[in-house]
Amino acid sequence: MDLSKIEAVLQHANGVGVLLAIDTNARSASWHDSTTNARARTLDEYLMSKQLYILNEESLNTTFRNRRGVSNIDLTIITNQLLRTVTQWEISDQESSSDHNIIKYVIGQGDSNRESVDFQNVRYLFKKDNYAIFQENLIQLAKTKLCGLHNAETTEDLDIMLCARIAEEADIEKSTEEFHVILKTTCNKTYKKHRT
Repeated sequence: MDLSKIEAVLQHANGVGVLLAIDTNARSASWHDSTTNARARTLDEYLMSKQLYILNEESLNTTFRNRRGVSNIDLTIITNQLLRTVTQWEISDQESSSDHNIIKYVIGQGDSNRESVDFQNVRYLFKKDNYAIFQENLIQLAKTKLCGLHNAETTEDLDIMLCARIAEEADIEKSTEEFHVILKTTCNKTYKKHRT
């Protein structure tokens, strides 16, 4: 995985929607793998800094399988211009002539049933020195903005309470939107931003 190649594609696209199907050799719980490695942490930071989105969804199948094991190292990454256009992502159960499974998705006019979301081109000037402040702000906002979490004393308590809350929530989209607002507010509070 060469991040400079991704960077070159994004620069060449110059704001037009981009879809990247990549064998990253990076494993992360963020994209439904059983473990997270250092390569994945670097990739995750890069994707966040470029406001790129991973389409991979949880599945009974994995993107990669060989005699040594299984993993989800193949990612489908898109820019925000394609969020409502690329749908029905899935790992196919069809046989392939490779260790990598076939990944299918639909590129079309978008799903008219999806709510319209305002995805602004906001980029944050990320500094590693501010990560502790970001984490503290995120915890405080989660405690104050999400109902019933203000009693959490440790991050472990907060994690347990969030998991329980999500498990009980019938409308997962509502929970996701609430957390998105908290995450955006945390970024706005912690990092300088500029619009592109």
